[in-house]
Amino acid sequence: MANLGKILGSIFLLAGTAIGAAMLALPISTGILGLYPSLCLFVVTWCGLLYSAFLFLEVTLWSEGETNIVSMASDILGPTGRLISWSFYLYLLYALVTAYIAGGGLVVANFLEAMGLSDVSLSMASLAVCVVLGFLVMRGIYIVDMFNRVFMVVLFGSLVSLIAMLSLHIEPGNFKHMGFDFIPSASSVVITSFGFHIVIPSLCSYLQRNVSQLKAVLLIGSSMPLIFYAVWEVVTLGTVPIEGAHGLKQAYEQGLPISSLLQYIGADHQDQKIAVLSMVFSLLAIFTSFFGVGVSLVDFLKDGLKLSSSPRSQVICFLLGFIVPLGIALSNPQAFLRGLEYAGAFGVVTLLMILPAVMVWVGRYSKDLSGPYRAPGGKLILVFYVLFSFGFIALEIFNKLA
Repeated sequence: MANLGKILGSIFLLAGTAIGAAMLALPISTGILGLYPSLCLFVVTWCGLLYSAFLFLEVTLWSEGETNIVSMASDILGPTGRLISWSFYLYLLYALVTAYIAGGGLVVANFLEAMGLSDVSLSMASLAVCVVLGFLVMRGIYIVDMFNRVFMVVLFGSLVSLIAMLSLHIEPGNFKHMGFDFIPSASSVVITSFGFHIVIPSLCSYLQRNVSQLKAVLLIGSSMPLIFYAVWEVVTLGTVPIEGAHGLKQAYEQGLPISSLLQYIGADHQDQKIAVLSMVFSLLAIFTSFFGVGVSLVDFLKDGLKLSSSPRSQVICFLLGFIVPLGIALSNPQAFLRGLEYAGAFGVVTLLMILPAVMVWVGRYSKDLSGPYRAPGGKLILVFYVLFSFGFIALEIFNKLA
């Protein structure tokens, strides 16, 4: 029974790592693609990232002790691997923090405007989000954990309630739209939404390297975001129109979160609860995501730069961790959506898809490494998978140049 509890806890931890603020961007980035093409893109992306998770698991189990992606890349690929993994990991965390600061500022500004405080600018709201959440992160994991537990309970409750309310106002005609030419613009955010791999080393230690349990956790835990995203896609695309002043196309051009549109859905149906719940859900989705990425960024900088816990080091760590993302968020009004796009296309694909495949190739076929688990597929599958991964990068480059 105790072991079952650990398995369930691992499943929820993995799923919770993936589910977060990206849900606010998914309907915006995929809405102009259409429901059915979006669901197909979800499945393809889920399959791709699930396979990379099995590759990641194989590499992780080659090491006896605790490890992480940087140390694994360093051990298998040498100094070059360490430099690549360190650089792209930092890039990924910076891109995500930038998106969360920008998205949090948008949601807070909208919330304050609804409360009658329209004189609070977007820049002030983004600054407040960065300072307050950054301060909590710097206080340590215990403080973050206490806030995060409460936030996650309210987040889940508001999401379930919001889905139930929106389902009453679905317009089936909205599902007829299909725009396959928007696949390049949608794929990067979808990739970001399925990124959970950084917790795999921790799960290996927690489940005592039990391969059958770890495989089940990866499969079930990654399936939960897929189901949540599919349901979320149905209710949001079913209620929010594509065109118009408060449509998905305009929101994509402006880089807005879905919460900016749901408040109008509530007004149209004279249901203020939808607007309130969408704001609560949006705030907590961004806050909980910021906590996870912020803690990872601070720990990464402390470890990489060998910073102590002195007040001076804390200030340095705060400035290095949050000032750059804040500056980008303040200078780019579309930083929320664009930050998630860049995170997925270049950070997630390189770090969580291409790098594990390269490490498996070098470890298996150059260094003859082996462990208790071997991911499916040989050389041909690995080559195909790397080309498949580069395809996502090509789509994003095409989208930016178009």
